[in-house]
Amino acid sequence: MLERVLRVHSHPEGQSIEGVRRNEALTTVAFLGRRQRVYRRLVALSGAKAGDRVLDIGCGGGYLACRLAATVGPTGSVTGVDPSTPAVAFGGARAPANAAF
Repeated sequence: MLERVLRVHSHPEGQSIEGVRRNEALTTVAFLGRRQRVYRRLVALSGAKAGDRVLDIGCGGGYLACRLAATVGPTGSVTGVDPSTPAVAFGGARAPANAAF
């Protein structure tokens, strides 16, 4: 059922999420209003700081990558990679200047 909700697309190499907007909405609901706090903690635990270069593997729609970009600031950069072409496009459309997908 969850696969149908997220519109998971099967490839010979694995699966990727094609319904990125729906995935973002589902994730927001699943965190019960704590998503920002949880991701703020993840960024803190990552140790990223101003000027760092960060690679987010499996970035999905880029929620974490964009938070990391704010932390590393204009002198740093974040690159997000994901096997889902729609996820990369979704993240890229919302990316700050110092983030690329």
